[in-house]
Amino acid sequence: MAEKRLNARIVHKHETEANWELSNLIPMQGELIVYDIDNTYSYERIKIGDGVQNVNDLPFADDALREYVDNAIETIPTPDVSGQIETHNTSETAHSDIRESVNNLNTLVGDVAVSEQIGDAFLNNQGDWWQNDSNQANYIKNRPFYSEDPVEEPVLASTSLDFNGDDAYFGDFSVSIETELLQAIKPGVEYVVTFDGTEYRRTAFIDGFRVVIGNAAFVAGTDTGEPFAIYTHGGTLADICVDHSNQSVHTISITAIKVNVHKIDMKYIPDCLMPKTTYVALEEYEWIDDGSLLYQVVEIGGVTANSKVDLQPTAYQILDLQNNDIAFVLENNDGVVTAYCLGGTPNKSYTMQALITEVAVV
Repeated sequence: MAEKRLNARIVHKHETEANWELSNLIPMQGELIVYDIDNTYSYERIKIGDGVQNVNDLPFADDALREYVDNAIETIPTPDVSGQIETHNTSETAHSDIRESVNNLNTLVGDVAVSEQIGDAFLNNQGDWWQNDSNQANYIKNRPFYSEDPVEEPVLASTSLDFNGDDAYFGDFSVSIETELLQAIKPGVEYVVTFDGTEYRRTAFIDGFRVVIGNAAFVAGTDTGEPFAIYTHGGTLADICVDHSNQSVHTISITAIKVNVHKIDMKYIPDCLMPKTTYVALEEYEWIDDGSLLYQVVEIGGVTANSKVDLQPTAYQILDLQNNDIAFVLENNDGVVTAYCLGGTPNKSYTMQALITEVAVV
């Protein structure tokens, strides 16, 4: 019999199970019947006709295959490894890398929720402007201005002075001994004076033409209760005083509490600033005679090329200058301040307040 080939596509009968149940079709032997995907089954199912039974009575061809596979799987022996799993799970050496990571996480997290720890970290580690330790969590970087931690500097090592001795000077208000200091006493600076074992934290001030630490009553000033007074005229030679009733051997030491201040750059400061005050030390032995005037260059912090610097002597200093027929004038030349002395020659050092005012060049 000659072979005849047809170029065609065959579509088998297919319906959903719900529609097949309404059918009385008896498929021919070998005829394929397809059950479409529906709400119950996500895949197609197939029946093969036998020429006798109704389509609804025919078995699904893949049911036999599924039953065969299930039966085959059930015959596969399954060993009991629960003991091995338990041993593995409780072993301290199993999965050591995972255990180490978990332990590290527990160390970090602990018994407190991570979110709570993060919240506490934000609250407890807020920046502190006064924190100078860069290793601390609340340290603020790149502060435009700040003060360093206080540093102690020796001014006078512990010394025993005999106020009954030949070096003692008996004045109208006190008994004093002249002493050389390691550095000059400056007004506005805090000092720790240890007098006979008792510490006194005091800030140096100007009284008349003197820079004083302690009780100004011993130099004709106001009685503030300290059993001593230390005063200079601006240099390192100081008079240490006690009351007439307290003449004996006294032990004294002086320490300066210095704070280095980092100031904001002047370029960030508005031109309309309030005037500033500072102190100027005019040393007795620093005057230079150019043949017509006495002068000395003085160091004043915060002075710019546009600063106007004016001396503000106290009433006592004005009287002293009048009695000695001298006057002081300050000139600022591009930020370098020079003091000029008019009249006679100073016979002492002076520490005077100065007013610094920024002026505009017109």
